Amino acid sequence: MTPAEDELAVRRLAEAYADACNRMSAPDMASVYAPDGELIALQFSETPMRGRDKLERVFSRLLAERDFIFYMIFSGIVNVDGDVATARWWVSEMRQVTGADNIVIMLACFQDRAIRLPEGWRFAQRIVKPMCHYEVAARDLHSAPPPFWPLQTLPGAAPP
Repeated sequence: MTPAEDELAVRRLAEAYADACNRMSAPDMASVYAPDGELIALQFSETPMRGRDKLERVFSRLLAERDFIFYMIFSGIVNVDGDVATARWWVSEMRQVTGADNIVIMLACFQDRAIRLPEGWRFAQRIVKPMCHYEVAARDLHSAPPPFWPLQTLPGAAPP
């Protein structure tokens, strides 16, 4: 792969994660991680959640407690050095806990380390630091997502 193709592949990981969040697919959220990849969610703990299988279980539990998630990536910087890449993304997330009257809005920064594996680039570590977190009244501000077209997410993955 060329350096530009490597950078694009790492950017596709972040995009695939955002798409999986918005589709509320825990398996696809976890699929962007290396098998032993870790997530450190600083709003909860500095202790990493490690392993694709564990992350899928955590994501499944969180999604079961949500009516919806809308996750957006604003910008990112990717630096590739051989088979390792570092990246930083500015994101926002809106979500509603099941049965809640409010929508949570969070602005955050993800700092990532990705590695090249035989299956392609995957996140070895993601550290998320919320910058702003607040709630607004829901009052019918959302509706169900549209039916999804069968688009490929990760390179080489079969369409859903």
